Amino acid sequence: MIGYALDGYGIFENTDEDGNEATDLDDSRGHYDAVRGYHYHVDKAGNNNFINGLRGEYAL
Repeated sequence: MIGYALDGYGIFENTDEDGNEATDLDDSRGHYDAVRGYHYHVDKAGNNNFINGLRGEYAL
């Protein structure tokens, strides 16, 4: 885990421990899994974005 987005969802690395990228990401570069619930993945190095937007509301 890299950190939390402003909406409170976790942000994780681009690839898993085997070097594979997630293939089921939504428009915000997020998805669900059984362990972490909804979370984001950063984009590839060199791309000019971190995540493509936020799914939830801003957390205060």
